[in-house]
Amino acid sequence: MGSRVLAGLSFFVAFTAARAAFADKVVVFPFASAKGLSKPELEEARKWTLEATMARGHVLPSDAEILAGLAAVRDGAPDTSEEYVAAGRAAGSQWTVSGRLERVNRRDTLPARGPDGHVDEGVNAYRVELEVAQVATGRIESLARDIDEDQAPVQVAEMLALLLRPEGLRNATIPWENMAPPKRKVKPPDVSELGPVVPVLPAATSAYAESHTAAVGLSLGFSTALVRPSEARGSSNAIAVGAAFAYALEALAGVELRGVFTSQVSGPRAIELSAGARYAIPVAPRQRVFVGPEVLAGAHVALGAEKTARFLTHGAAFASWGPSERLQFEVAVDVAAAFGGSGTLILGGSTARALVRF
Repeated sequence: MGSRVLAGLSFFVAFTAARAAFADKVVVFPFASAKGLSKPELEEARKWTLEATMARGHVLPSDAEILAGLAAVRDGAPDTSEEYVAAGRAAGSQWTVSGRLERVNRRDTLPARGPDGHVDEGVNAYRVELEVAQVATGRIESLARDIDEDQAPVQVAEMLALLLRPEGLRNATIPWENMAPPKRKVKPPDVSELGPVVPVLPAATSAYAESHTAAVGLSLGFSTALVRPSEARGSSNAIAVGAAFAYALEALAGVELRGVFTSQVSGPRAIELSAGARYAIPVAPRQRVFVGPEVLAGAHVALGAEKTARFLTHGAAFASWGPSERLQFEVAVDVAAAFGGSGTLILGGSTARALVRF
């Protein structure tokens, strides 16, 4: 008896491992709608598809792989064979799945008057269209059907069973084409049932420094003296290294307080200590790309022969990119004016920074 149990367990483990080994990895991208459905509705349709994909025995990529797939497409929304192939390869997947959702007004039930007095002329159902691309060949195929919300994962799994085949839809019979549309009870829309919106993808980030307001980092900059005192000698070019500190204001989207300390390690010896703020304007928020102005004020302290502290105003135009929620790279074009000492300094240059957000 013991040997039979051991043999059965060995077979189960081997079967499970073999299934995982031969399972395809399928990346499911966010759904879209041509008629402006709400984000919770689109997320729910994508959730049906994720559940159906796993029910078919396939493997889902990690969040990082999904982000890499979206980043491989210029507009973040693959819709051509070339874009699907690029996104799938970046996500390490054999298949890509995207979908479109449409609300369908069913006329197979009697009208009903909701609590607010509005007459609902029929049941609101959904029509789901899945578009699947095979990464190895670039082949794109699609299927569409009306979905009963109570049976959604099962019905979507039936669609994927036909689409996620090596031969695709060739010689396939579509079983639901001759079926009567599902009948459901009339139910007036109730926004209270939507609940809190929980984003599935971190790639949905839309606000600067969202969820990670504080940051510290290092910088490397180059500057040249556009204007300096007439008695100044030596090179007007300098290379500076430094540290940056930041805190984004949650109450004011895009506004971030900044503190900067730099030391010129090449050229005229000096340090800068300044603080101020920037305003980040979204360019491609899903890819965390922002641009904007930055204004600082502080002190420029010369450490050479003059050893003079000057009042400093510092302006910059910056561009930042976050490959992840916690890592941020940025470049800036800088112009600074330092007043006092033996004369005014006007400095121009550029700076590159890398910051960690937390």
